[in-house]
Amino acid sequence: EDTVTLRVGVLAPFELPVQEILDFQSAYPEYQIETVTFEDQNELNLAIASGEDLDLLQADEIDTTRYEKNDVVINLDAYLNEDNDLSSAAFYTKLWDMTRQDNALYTVMTGFTIQGLYGPRGTYGDEQSMSLEEFRQGAENSRFYETTVRENAITWLCSVAGFDQEGALSQEGQEELSQILDLCKGFPTNFEQVDFEISGADLPFQWLNLSSLPAVLAVENQGKTLWQTSELDFLGYPVSQGLAFTTTRSYGIFSTSSKQAEAWTLLRYLLLSGNEDSGIPMRRPTEVPLLDQLVSQVSCQALGYASPILEIIQEEATPCFDGDKTPQEAAEVIVNRVHIYIGEQQ
Repeated sequence: EDTVTLRVGVLAPFELPVQEILDFQSAYPEYQIETVTFEDQNELNLAIASGEDLDLLQADEIDTTRYEKNDVVINLDAYLNEDNDLSSAAFYTKLWDMTRQDNALYTVMTGFTIQGLYGPRGTYGDEQSMSLEEFRQGAENSRFYETTVRENAITWLCSVAGFDQEGALSQEGQEELSQILDLCKGFPTNFEQVDFEISGADLPFQWLNLSSLPAVLAVENQGKTLWQTSELDFLGYPVSQGLAFTTTRSYGIFSTSSKQAEAWTLLRYLLLSGNEDSGIPMRRPTEVPLLDQLVSQVSCQALGYASPILEIIQEEATPCFDGDKTPQEAAEVIVNRVHIYIGEQQ
């Protein structure tokens, strides 16, 4: 009767980090972790509405806005503020702060990826932005690292396409979205992976996509001289600037849980373990100063607020790429579907 069972809701096909969970249960033998897998968010919503006994939510690929607004998950600030081991000196708390809703932190990521475009300072003027045509020209001359051109171009461009929090897109934004789709039609679906190389030959900009500490270490080793001797800017389109990031392994604690303190014990362990199986750990490594520099320049979260919107964009972009719809038609369908999706979440 002394066993503590924590039930963690997970959206398929994602899973809990197996080795970290095993290590946690070894360190805390009185705890048992039970995974409750849901096929989609609708199934998860039904479980929440029916009062299913859940303690934590793995929020990967889930738009948690409605959960946060309706107090389905608790504000975690009290736990963070009372724990000296989770201070800004040890963690990338800036990234946590950028995921706040109404000045409260309801989910905490244990890892992240970082991505963006970079080039020499002053290439695009004081605003550090570029036009679609400049993006097209740069893409034709750029090197890409461990990525597919079309997928990442869509991700980056649509993350700043102009959807507001109500899912609306201005007429100008809709026209830009159709231009983005038309632009990406010219990119190959796949691109041969190349070793990361920092070289002026490929500028005016290059794509930076880091998803693990080894990748960061490679940048640190290969780009050390350039970073110390050259001035580089991180560029945005069309008005954003800097780097973007995406969350990996984010968790929230359900307000209906009777074991909130115990749930925090697990979440705290995952934060402190610093495992890099999925993304760069939020725990700040002392041997990678370049990563500190990159995080300090992050200015927007990739896709803004809802990964399902990216799924809508990519799904509706396919007929455009296949020639079955014009970019304008695809953009109109995307706008309508996003608006409906946001309405359902509210």
